[in-house]
Amino acid sequence: RFKTQQGLRTHHILSPFSLTYSVSGSIQNPIHKHVPLFNSLSSLLFIRAKPQNNMATPNGLSSCDEFLSSLSYFFYLFRVPFSNTLREAARIQWAQLQEGDSRITEDGGNNPLVELRLDPDFGRAICAALMDSQGNMPSLQLPRTPEQVSFWQAKAASTPFPQAWEELSESTSHFETIRNALAWYARDSSSVNAGGPLNICILGASARYEYSVGIRGAQQLTEKLAEILEAAAPGRAAEFVLCGRDVPADAVNQELRSRNGNVLTRHCVGYLHDLPIDEKRLSGALFIALHSGIGLEHLELTSSWPPTLIKLKHAAPVWLCVSSFNMVEHDTALQNLRKAFLTQLHIEASGPNPAASLVGGEVIGPFDGTQGKRNYGLLLAKVTPPQAPVGAEWDLFS
Repeated sequence: RFKTQQGLRTHHILSPFSLTYSVSGSIQNPIHKHVPLFNSLSSLLFIRAKPQNNMATPNGLSSCDEFLSSLSYFFYLFRVPFSNTLREAARIQWAQLQEGDSRITEDGGNNPLVELRLDPDFGRAICAALMDSQGNMPSLQLPRTPEQVSFWQAKAASTPFPQAWEELSESTSHFETIRNALAWYARDSSSVNAGGPLNICILGASARYEYSVGIRGAQQLTEKLAEILEAAAPGRAAEFVLCGRDVPADAVNQELRSRNGNVLTRHCVGYLHDLPIDEKRLSGALFIALHSGIGLEHLELTSSWPPTLIKLKHAAPVWLCVSSFNMVEHDTALQNLRKAFLTQLHIEASGPNPAASLVGGEVIGPFDGTQGKRNYGLLLAKVTPPQAPVGAEWDLFS
């Protein structure tokens, strides 16, 4: 049985995935030992997928290109080349899928699963490509930090269930990451936003993330953001724009205010660069992109992030909060932001997130069914206006 679970949450679409498998019999240390797989007549592939546009086709995914992008991400995560030979094998596998080879279910963890029935030869080719010369599979390190443990134990101590700090980290990592970013932004942007409301844009807001985790409806989300803001910056007011492809239909184009009057939320469907927002209004704002996927090779990411970053560059000064499932994604996002903003980018914090989820293994392999932990990597940065070059006022003809 060959199983993949796609868990990357980007600011536009759910796409890449990770792999897990099960076979009958005893397996010792399956991450690092070669186990003969795919000897049956068929194998199963499961991919977490975005429901709106991935469920319309017989194959469960919107296109062969999306299938290839998902495989490419998976190999990139473990720093293994996704060869042209394997890419062509994936195209052939896609073409062979027929009606009845696909099924869509919920995985019980707030993700839809697309199940694909595959040729076992294709699965064996994936295993062979991943293994090194000694037959070992690659692995990814996600160690808990003392700071993460201390953070969540302190958070849980004030709740009715102080021993459930790991579960608390999984369910509230998103909001605690936002709270910490708001506190930093309120302090650092005081010269720009002195006395006025803070401006925050949450990129990739999703019905399965910001609008879930115990939150029902845009009004309740507004109240939750007001609670977070009061904890991060007492007495301050703020305006939030939540945009993304997966904003719930009943929230689209709504403008809601919290009961205490301090928070106003606007809910929009679409990419930031496609919204009718003047760059001057974006200046001085905080932009939050949780599990952003910046720099990953996916059709939507590679076409949508560049114009968004250009818009932010022109709006400088702006503040950024970017999280990732693992440090490979984190480093990729950082490299792409450095390339996009050059000397305008100033890093405040970069590394494991103190408010990351603690749920998940500290070492994961390609068949463990996960590609990281929620908000494991965190980047806080400021994009400043470009500086005039030294001597720019010098006139050749003066």
